[in-house]
Amino acid sequence: MNRRYAPLLLAVAIVSAARAEPPALDSVVVDARVAEDGSASVDARYYLEPAGAHELELKSLTFEGRRAANVRAFVGESEVSFRARQTAAGNLDGVVPLPAATERLRLRLTYEVLPLPSAPRDPAVVALPMFVPTWPSREALPRTFTATVALPAGTVAYTGFPSDFKLVRSIDRTSDANVYSFSLPVMPALLRLGTAHGSAPLLTLERGVDLATLSLLGILGVLGWRRLREQLG
Repeated sequence: MNRRYAPLLLAVAIVSAARAEPPALDSVVVDARVAEDGSASVDARYYLEPAGAHELELKSLTFEGRRAANVRAFVGESEVSFRARQTAAGNLDGVVPLPAATERLRLRLTYEVLPLPSAPRDPAVVALPMFVPTWPSREALPRTFTATVALPAGTVAYTGFPSDFKLVRSIDRTSDANVYSFSLPVMPALLRLGTAHGSAPLLTLERGVDLATLSLLGILGVLGWRRLREQLG
């Protein structure tokens, strides 16, 4: 090979490598509806940048006796297989085939969240495992992950994980359900809400911790002020 062309070929190789980006997750939109017994139906839409990948692996957790079940997968408008794999820990993972494409595409998962047979049904705790792709997010933007959770009529949420959630108006004007929204720069493995009928309890564990912390800071402040006065005179 003529040495004069070596720098040119090296430059072409560098540019080609820079353009060969790995597959990535663009964003996720989740809608969930919770029943009176704490079970739920989940509709999750993943917007993917496959970069030629032929499949996507997704992982989920079993948390507080809740598990994902009855999963269906759709790429665009076509239903595809969800190859489920039960892990040693009892979690449900899965692999979804993808078409040979490089452009952005949409994957939709629908599934149920059900209590394990041995788990007590506690409708006051809503725990929703998410199917998290193994691909990284392209960018950690404030709304990379958005979700809405509709609770049964007359039920309110007073605590949650992630903790940054808010009450929004239901798009179903005939429903009395309270709907809560989440927005995060990354996809969580779980959405969790502590709920109550009617109105939220005045004292929760989180509020108790906050009050105890404030009380301790107040006591330390008073003791510090007294000590300072004694030293001054």
